[in-house]
This record gives sequence, structure tokens and C-alpha cells, in this order.
Amino acid sequence: MTDELEEFALSSHSYGRITGVSLAMHSIPDAFLVLHTGVGCKYKGAGQYCLHDLARPSHHREGYTEVTDLALIKGSASRIPIYIRSWHKKRNPAFMAVVSSTFLEMAGEDFAKAVKGAESTVPCPVAYVRTLGFDGDLYDGYNSLTLEVLRRVPFKKTKPVPKKVGVVGYVFDRYEMDHAGNLQQLRFLLESLGLECGPVALSGRPYRELMDLATCEKLICLPYGRAYAKELSKLSGRPVIRTDLPVGLSGTFRWLQDVAQGCGVAKAAAEACIKKQSDYARPQMDSFRTYARQRLGSRRLALFAETPLAAGLTSFAIEAGLNPCLIGLRDRSLGGKKAFLEALRRTGVRPSEDLDVVENPSIELSRQKVAALRDKGSLSLVVGSCTELSYINPEGRQNEVPSVELGFPSFNYHVLFPTPYYGVAGALALAQRVMNQVR
Repeated sequence: MTDELEEFALSSHSYGRITGVSLAMHSIPDAFLVLHTGVGCKYKGAGQYCLHDLARPSHHREGYTEVTDLALIKGSASRIPIYIRSWHKKRNPAFMAVVSSTFLEMAGEDFAKAVKGAESTVPCPVAYVRTLGFDGDLYDGYNSLTLEVLRRVPFKKTKPVPKKVGVVGYVFDRYEMDHAGNLQQLRFLLESLGLECGPVALSGRPYRELMDLATCEKLICLPYGRAYAKELSKLSGRPVIRTDLPVGLSGTFRWLQDVAQGCGVAKAAAEACIKKQSDYARPQMDSFRTYARQRLGSRRLALFAETPLAAGLTSFAIEAGLNPCLIGLRDRSLGGKKAFLEALRRTGVRPSEDLDVVENPSIELSRQKVAALRDKGSLSLVVGSCTELSYINPEGRQNEVPSVELGFPSFNYHVLFPTPYYGVAGALALAQRVMNQVR
């Protein structure tokens, strides 16, 4: 495929804003999303969750305004207040949001005004989020909904608790135990520094608990939330500490250093915390490196993930001796190659000179690049969501490349026991998953 055609090819992660909003609403168990959309848009947000999240049904948290051709001609905005009240009566949510679609937005009606007027008729906050199909991606939509929640946190009316720290910018996509493990690790890391872990937004917790972010003295902003970090600082009046993800040993230790510095934790205390965790994890990671060297030799790793997670996973892969050679960044809004390399540099881990980093690759380009590595016999493992793995290792193919399914969506990998990819425990869990696949 030529570079000119690549721009128009189907991306492996072509999810738009509406999917991101739907995903964010799924992460608030007592929220409800009203879709003021056409028939085709109704299933884009929630359809894949049926297979991605086996712990919590997805269809119980969304409803529709049932837009018809006649409503489009005469004006459809009048349907929004009726359905907001109707769905609230049926489900009694603590928070509601309304999204529309491109063709309805182009009709020129003021849907935001209709939602604002309806908000006073129900006993819960209601937000309107624009979800134009030709602008933005999943993470734009997720961030837009998260920001609407943060705007309603009563920061200015609440006195913060000393040493209590909240976390924003967490992307929670299912109620399975991989995310439970990640959230446990965030709490453990903060408590190991002598800090109290406040709410994490968003994290599968009820809307009321998210409002307790107002009790936090400081806020940690993970890289998914950097688009609204400045606005959050103004909204909250709290210090906002920007960090990378605590993924891999080096990434986790750098995260602890950044949080300790931002929260005023003594340098000696932070160093002691890092040493304790390093002493626990290093011997096990050394054993894994030996295993990987024996099994894989000079063969290398291909990895597909959104930019912040790709940086963390690449750092992990390098320190684990997996020698990544191809990185596909499956987003359009989180900084791309530049942000990826900067995050990797901050961990202190150096990639190989020939590392191939591709921004938002198409299905065809990803397939071609992986096939070329596989056919040369130089590929040991592929890490990615089920989307990438489905066309890289099509069903029935002989000599398929070992793979680790990670990210959204994951249809084949599900978790019953806390299995994080954040923190020291996450690094060891990732190593275990790789060990289980590589023979």
C-alpha cells in the first residue's frame, strides 16, 4: 500500500467520539446515556461491550429518542426533553448524558439548549456532549464525558483533606479483574508513599463517589487526561500533577518519583519505597529475561496500543528483553509518535535505533508489516487488541505468531482474578502472560 492510499484506508481502531462517550458512561454504574441518533448509530457505542465486558451488561445503561424521518423534517430537538424525563423515570440514574450524530447536528438545531432546558425537570445533572463522526476519536469522546463529570465536582465548596490524592485520566473499559487489579495497584502505590488514595475518575464507581474528588488535596492526571489538565486546574483550584502511566518497572518507579515530588513526599522516603519494590521484583524479572532469551533468541516483538499505554508497554518490553521492533499507535488524539518517544525517554529506557513507530496504522499496513516480520522468521510475539490479532493471526492459519491480547476491545481474553498491567505487580503479570504464550 502506498503512503498516499494509507490516509484513506480503514483504520484498525476507527472508533469515534460516540463510542468513547458510551465507554465512559459504562464506567459510571448509575449513569444513563440518551442517544439522540439514527438507527445505525445506536449500536456503535455499546455493541462490542457485550463481548468485551462479561462482568456487567452494557445495554441496560443506554436508551434512544427514536428519531424518525418525520421528526428530522419537522425538528427533532423537542423529543430530547420527553425522553430524558421518560428514561429517568424508568432507570432513576444519578447522572445522565445526551449525544447526537452528525446528520442530526447538520440540521442546525440547538440540542445543547434542549438538554439544558430539560435538566431542570429531572432530579439529576444532565450533560450534552457533541459527537460529530468526522472529528476526534474514542479518547476525545471519553475525555469529553469525563470533563463533564469533573465540572460538577464541588471543588470550591469543599475543604480538601491533607495528603489525600485523587486520580483523573484513567480509562476504564470493563468491570473485569484486570481493571480491578490496576486500581488496586494505584491505591497501593500511593499508600506506599504515605498518601491516601481518593477517587479515580473514571473507575467503575458510582457518580456520588466521583464527587468526592473535591476532598482531595492534589490531583494526579494520567496522560489520557492531559487534554483537560489545564481546565481541571482552574476548575478545582488544586495542584494537578501530570504523570505517565505506571507500566513496567522503570515506568512505575518514575511514576512514584513524579508523584512523590508533586505531593511533597521526602526524597528519602520515595527512594526507600522504590528500593523495596525493586528488591522484590528484580529477581523475578531477571528470571523472565533468562527464559525469554533462551526461548526467543534474536526474534522480536510487535506491539499495538494507544500512545500512553504503548510507551509503558514498550518500556516494559525493553527491560524484559523482548526487543520491540514495531509499534502501532492506535489513536489519533493522544500525541502520536512524538508523545510516545518523549514518554519512553522519561522512563530512561532506550529503544533500538531501528524501532518502527507507526501512527494510527490501517488494517492493511499493520497486516503487511507483521507479515513481513513473520515471513522472515524474526517475530516472536504480537501484543494488541483482538482487532489487530484477528487479522494478524487469521483463524486456521498455520504457524501463527504467539500473541497477548490487551486493550479495547478484548473478546477472547477475560479476567476472573486481579491481573493488572499497572505497577510492579502489573509488570510481573505481563511477564507471566508472555511466558504462558512463548514456547
